[in-house]
Amino acid sequence: MIGRIKSTLEHALERIAPVLPRNPNLLTVLGLLSSLISIPVALIKQYPILLPIVILVSGFFDVADGLSARFNGRVSSSGAFLDSALDRFEDSAVIMAVAVLSGLNITIMVEAYTAVVGSLLTSYMRARAESLGLRMLGVGFFERPERLIYLFALTLTYALTRNNAVLTYGMGLFALITLTTAIQRTIVAYRLLKEKH
Repeated sequence: MIGRIKSTLEHALERIAPVLPRNPNLLTVLGLLSSLISIPVALIKQYPILLPIVILVSGFFDVADGLSARFNGRVSSSGAFLDSALDRFEDSAVIMAVAVLSGLNITIMVEAYTAVVGSLLTSYMRARAESLGLRMLGVGFFERPERLIYLFALTLTYALTRNNAVLTYGMGLFALITLTTAIQRTIVAYRLLKEKH
């Protein structure tokens, strides 16, 4: 379902490709900046609705840089590397922003730390496996777009309910799914490598 949402959003955004900046790296950096802003924004307790808005903006830049690169014929290995590297910073910042939103609740901080580890491992397992010659595209059910959509929905639900249990259970589930995805990729990659040798 989330994959269909992602595909629908990408097709809708393709219409704005002609008006995007020609330099996709600029959009990538703007995505990083918007993610980093999420942490101080989460400190504004009286307006929790601001955090899901910032996450939405960050997600927009995450899609827009790729659209700009393809539309302007500026797809490059260096751009892809920069995008991938900054994505890791963005993931970590947004997840920690949720912990800040909770008032640094110790349970949610532990869940957020676990989620950061799971998110980084999910990306690392794919990169490492592909460096060894495997094709890992589509392996794992909770990749970066799904994570952003989940965090947007989680923070929006909290903003509408002001219920800390939403963050506690929501972040706990998020941490569990990210770790499960990392483990899933590890098992698949290990099995494929054993079959090759």
